[in-house]
Amino acid sequence: MGWSVAKHDVVPMIEVFLPYAEPHAYLWAFLHSEGSTFTPPYHEVRHQITYFLSKSVVRRRGAQLPRSDVEDQRLRTWKTLFENSGFFYVDSSTQNIELTPLGRAIKRIWVDVDKRIFGANNQIARFAISVLNRVLLRNPLDSGDYPADADLMPFRCIWKAMRLLDNKLHWEEMNRVIMHLYYEDDVQASIDKIRAIRLSVNGRYDETSLKLLGAPCVEEGAETQRRITPWFTRAGFGGLLISPENDDGGYRVLNEQIIDLIDSALRSNPLPSPDVYSSKTAYLQYLGEELREQTYSTSASDEVDINIVIQSIQRYGDSKLICLSGLPGTGKTRLARIVGMKIAEGNPYRYEEIQFHESTSYNDFIEGFVPKPSGDGFELRKKVFREINMRALADPSGNPYVLLIEEFSRANIHNVLGELLTYIEHRGRTFRYAISQDLECVAQNLVIIVTMNPRDKSAIVLDHAIVRRMHQINLSPSSIHLREILKDKITSDDLAKLEEWFDKYRNILPFGHGVFADIQTKDDLHTLWYGTLQHFMLDNMGGIKTIFKEVADNYPWK
Repeated sequence: MGWSVAKHDVVPMIEVFLPYAEPHAYLWAFLHSEGSTFTPPYHEVRHQITYFLSKSVVRRRGAQLPRSDVEDQRLRTWKTLFENSGFFYVDSSTQNIELTPLGRAIKRIWVDVDKRIFGANNQIARFAISVLNRVLLRNPLDSGDYPADADLMPFRCIWKAMRLLDNKLHWEEMNRVIMHLYYEDDVQASIDKIRAIRLSVNGRYDETSLKLLGAPCVEEGAETQRRITPWFTRAGFGGLLISPENDDGGYRVLNEQIIDLIDSALRSNPLPSPDVYSSKTAYLQYLGEELREQTYSTSASDEVDINIVIQSIQRYGDSKLICLSGLPGTGKTRLARIVGMKIAEGNPYRYEEIQFHESTSYNDFIEGFVPKPSGDGFELRKKVFREINMRALADPSGNPYVLLIEEFSRANIHNVLGELLTYIEHRGRTFRYAISQDLECVAQNLVIIVTMNPRDKSAIVLDHAIVRRMHQINLSPSSIHLREILKDKITSDDLAKLEEWFDKYRNILPFGHGVFADIQTKDDLHTLWYGTLQHFMLDNMGGIKTIFKEVADNYPWK
């Protein structure tokens, strides 16, 4: 028993990701050594060659592959060739490598192409993870013989094991432990077992220590690894998420660049309904649920507000925060989400949101250290701003991306935004992040929408440095929206009575039309008063504030 395996040759790996560009390794290294000294032993050029080889799949050109330990004379030969070709020159007085306009242009193009390929692959990875995260071990597409109540999600299981085990998994750990699982409740104990055994053998297995892991799920001699490989291949989406081959120690390794996406998927909790087992069609629809474009139903009055916000984004969205300012219940969040999804064309990859609160910090919003899933120390992780900004920067087509920040003024804005406060206004200017020291700029195609209540104390004290970087759109309580919300829910007489009261006190009400959104009957208007509305008007002693006394006295359904 255990997970089903191929009874034929290994399923071929389907490479759906885009390969990175393969420029000339030595020229790439020289161009990226701009400003460094070119004297023996040529440390910076060798360092750049090493970095290039670590991130590239270099095809053989001629008789030799590039190497960082190439002879000094060979580097000098390449230097002379590149100088004569007009890419750079070595300054005779400083011995520094200085790029020519041609060299600088080529370097810029290579960097831009790499960013765009990274962006495309990141989108592919996001889409793949959203589907693989929902795959069930027992499903209508798989003929494996599994228990009828098996609820395991195999790829989530593999990812979780790798994240909790230093981002890697040995093929024998897979074969002898993971592939015996059928139930989600057993996953953590199995990971703990692997961790304990791996520590006891220092990560190096032999025939004796393998027995500690348990009996193999697959035991076909020299063919064993081949039978297991398709599970790694599928969990790794053909090498995009997980290394396509074992390392020297027999481990598959998670791709560092997609760990944030994996962590986000593992934080979710996909719960399949019983219907997904009924047919292949139902199951496939379930797998693709997160990829469906998100839409909202809108009214004619909504369209007016939507157009106002979109026009503001078109005019100011590449240099200011677009701020929807209004009382509770004026539809700020709903409108922001409608506009955000409209700008992002319903693509969830191009849209993110976060809610600020009093304790939100730079570490929560931009980047910060978080405990490793394994519990062994901390690791620096990009947070929501850096994630969506990188997607926007790397988008091959320059499509617009949207970040929605709710309750913007609740946080200490200077502490949360840090250096971004300047560079949100000056897009394209490179700056250095405070913790990682990475160089980046704020993407021109990233629209940042924020919402706030202008009567909050925190909003009142926003300083001019923040206010001048915002384009504010005021959303007021609206009797038109109120009528649209309630026209099919209560009688016309009750609606007219409520509209009259709402219009009379609209300018002093501490809430908007949206607080009536859940009203279904006349009786709800009575319970809404005592459960919600009056609490907006109470003083510290529990009485109605003087300014709201007439408002409260004249509410028709007390």
